[in-house]
Formats: sequence, C-alpha cells, structure tokens
Amino acid sequence: MFIGHYGFALIVKVWEPKIPLTFLGFASQLLDWIWAILVTLQIEKVKYEIGYTKTNNLHCYSMPYSHSLLAAIIWSITLAIWHRLFSGGRNKEAALVGLVVFSHWIEDFICHKEARK
Repeated sequence: MFIGHYGFALIVKVWEPKIPLTFLGFASQLLDWIWAILVTLQIEKVKYEIGYTKTNNLHCYSMPYSHSLLAAIIWSITLAIWHRLFSGGRNKEAALVGLVVFSHWIEDFICHKEARK
C-alpha cells in the first residue's frame, strides 16, 4: 500500500503543477510519519503478530492520533492551512493539499479491510 498513497499526489500534481511534488509526496505520507513518531514515543501502539493478515504482520491496535477519521481530518486541515499561510498558495492549492493528506485515510480504509475485523 505504501506506493499507492503517492498515486493521488501524482494526480494532484497534474491538476495543479504549482504545488511541489516533494510536498505532495510528504502530504501523502503525513499520517504514516506521524504514526511512526507516535509509535516510537509509545503513544500509539503496535505489536508484531505473525499471520495477523495475509500481507501484514503488524497489528496496529491503537492509532487514535494518526489514523482515526477525526485525526485524518484534523491533520488534513492543519497541513492545508500551513500550505496556505507559508507557501503563498491559493485556497484551491491548500484544499488539494488537504485532500492528498485525507486520501491516505480513504486508501487505508479500503485496502486494510482485514485489519478492521
């Protein structure tokens, strides 16, 4: 799924060429960056379980600050505002940045069905 998160970022780059691709790539992975930091700090919880799903041995059983629906919305809005304020981008660009962040949650929801059981 890792590479799949970049797909929407590439589409947005075609729609709005002014947004740097590196920033869109960062936006597409923002939730995972936050998750990695919070797991390292032991704020969010993950354990290794052989055979947890067919494709993944990581059982991420507590991710309220990085991958919950509410968190994804908050991080999407936060990065959109940051982009608008500090890059001089327009509202449309900021909205697209927010959508790239939120697309990560949508893609995870679709692709990680087994983990939701």
